Amino acid sequence: MDHAALNVFREKIKNSGRYKSTGNLQKDCEKLGLIKNKKLTRATELLFGLHHTNIHIGRFKTQTIIIDDLMIRSPLILAVDEAIDFIKKNIRLAFEIGGETTQRKERWQYPIPAIRELLLNAIVHRDYTDPTDVIIKIFDEEIEITNPGKLLGGLTIEKILSGNYVPKHRNKLIVESFYLTGDIEKYGTGFRRVKEWFKDYPELKYKILDLKDFIQIKIFNVTENVTENIILKEIENNNKITTNELAKRLNLTRRTIARYISNLKEQDVLKRIGPDKGGYWKIINDEK
Repeated sequence: MDHAALNVFREKIKNSGRYKSTGNLQKDCEKLGLIKNKKLTRATELLFGLHHTNIHIGRFKTQTIIIDDLMIRSPLILAVDEAIDFIKKNIRLAFEIGGETTQRKERWQYPIPAIRELLLNAIVHRDYTDPTDVIIKIFDEEIEITNPGKLLGGLTIEKILSGNYVPKHRNKLIVESFYLTGDIEKYGTGFRRVKEWFKDYPELKYKILDLKDFIQIKIFNVTENVTENIILKEIENNNKITTNELAKRLNLTRRTIARYISNLKEQDVLKRIGPDKGGYWKIINDEK
């Protein structure tokens, strides 16, 4: 058992007001079902102890180039903040000044409360009988969160997105523990809150994918997709257009155009035939 994790848990449930402590941590754990017949449950091991279920996070420049990497093996009570810290380190932060005050306001590339909610969702609902890690991939303009586990009890992606569903809990004790700390709700309102947080980020969209034995959340910048489509249109009209000419047409820097071109190549949408001078672009049609 990790004493730091236990102390964080004790402090959080005290501050949340959702549980009245007995003053004795062992008795509290017995009362909450985390200790049964004087033995630690699997949930307790995951929340506060040593285990081998990981959160694996990578910062990707392209689909194949990794520029930062972290494997988190901490107790789940601590792992969430460790993952959020890594994500913050690998996404952009801007400062906005406006309104009645001149005080600076932070604006992260993604809504951090929504990212945290989606990460918590992956942790509390994952299938812990599957040794596969929760995997988070951070790209320049996209984040993917993938966790092992199927949707339970007839739950569908459509129902989740509508907010009209009764939540099903695979890991009851883990869900209840994060509820008592104030990190989550148990009423199926998580995605409604996510939807609200994304209202301040009109340039972003998210989608949920049911990948049979895995659930994946993709968060992406739709303005990036629009720009890539415009570049493809320009190339379709003139397959010998240069990056300098594209930069002038779209009022972007050459470096930014190069990044878009690189993305399109990585997606197998665009190919360069011949040298930079004298060559041409080829748009690859999806014939699969």
